[in-house]
Amino acid sequence: MFADAWTSAFVDMDFDQRLALLRSRYVDSLPSKRSLLLHAWTAVRQAPEDEALQVNLRTLLHRLAGSAPSYGYPAIGDVAASASHCLAADGVGILPIEELAHLIDQLLAMLATASPSQRHGGDSAATGPASETLRVILVEDDPDQAAAIAGALSAQGCTVRHAEHSESFWEVVTTWPCDAVVIDYWLSAETARDIVALVRNEPTFASIALLCLTVETSKAKLKALLDAGCDAVLPKHEAAQSLMSALHDHVSRRRAAR
Repeated sequence: MFADAWTSAFVDMDFDQRLALLRSRYVDSLPSKRSLLLHAWTAVRQAPEDEALQVNLRTLLHRLAGSAPSYGYPAIGDVAASASHCLAADGVGILPIEELAHLIDQLLAMLATASPSQRHGGDSAATGPASETLRVILVEDDPDQAAAIAGALSAQGCTVRHAEHSESFWEVVTTWPCDAVVIDYWLSAETARDIVALVRNEPTFASIALLCLTVETSKAKLKALLDAGCDAVLPKHEAAQSLMSALHDHVSRRRAAR
């Protein structure tokens, strides 16, 4: 009942009110995120050979790296991204413990002292709608990041539908014609390449622009993604204007190639 009431009230708000509420809820969630991170890190320290524990820790770091900048904490996002890279999939089982410990200790301290006054640049996304309304499907499995990215796209004039993985994405894309798809690289057990493959293997979707918004920095992974048919890869900390510029550019290119 409370969730239904909150959702109804949220829908009735204007964009600025929604964004402010989402940011407030994100700040309130930081102690919980810190607790989860500390628990996961402690488990890895106790059993560093356990790959499942490494994957769990990396997932938490990756999500924090993506969501923190979206809500105005770029420094937290940078440290989380650096720690996440220490646990890259190619290096599972081989842990640079000292480097990782330094980064996570730093991250835990930042989360413990984070407050709304430390936010920086969080309002830059809402700069008004773009000249054309684009229909965009956002594929993102983290609720915090999804809310922030969808909000920023909506503020730029896009109509957005959200999916968490390939199955829900397929349900949306086959019933809701879109101009573009924005995809996070890491999607739990999947990656953006799985979504790209679904789209590029279906000729009727040839005009859809595909963009990956990620904290992943592996040149090999990103090159493979582009080779598979992704149109562009952008860092998650890019301003909404940069994402919109890329969306309009690649949507235009896809349309011209039809």
